[in-house]
Amino acid sequence: LARPPERIRLSEVIEVFQGPLKAESCLFRKNLCPNPGTCVLRQKIGDIEGRLVRELGAITIKSLV
Repeated sequence: LARPPERIRLSEVIEVFQGPLKAESCLFRKNLCPNPGTCVLRQKIGDIEGRLVRELGAITIKSLV
């Protein structure tokens, strides 16, 4: 932790330990869709992931102490 706690985002800490917050595969673990790029569920989950990353990015280590 080479930066001051107010400059370290919770999203960064999570990514160090578990990698990017991303659901890259089908939730059903099957190829149910003929074109995964048009999957409405995947698009909705992508939107949720984006909001989650933004929210976690707004939290600093200092705000947790």
